[in-house]
Amino acid sequence: MSTLDNVTPFPARRPARRPALSVLTAAVSNLRHFVRLRRARQDLHELPDYLLADIGLDRSKIDEVTAFGLRRRH
Repeated sequence: MSTLDNVTPFPARRPARRPALSVLTAAVSNLRHFVRLRRARQDLHELPDYLLADIGLDRSKIDEVTAFGLRRRH
């Protein structure tokens, strides 16, 4: 048996070091995103209608846009 019999063509994957940490990081990121959207919703509701029109937003669409964030069309 030669030493090349034990070699694989690609490196073995390492197991995740701290899976709980990645779950916690994702949760914190999602919470920060939620807080940002909530703050944006409050700020937009405080704007007068003419400023909302300047940015191309109707007052009735504020909640829809800030529910998950504005999706850009390509």
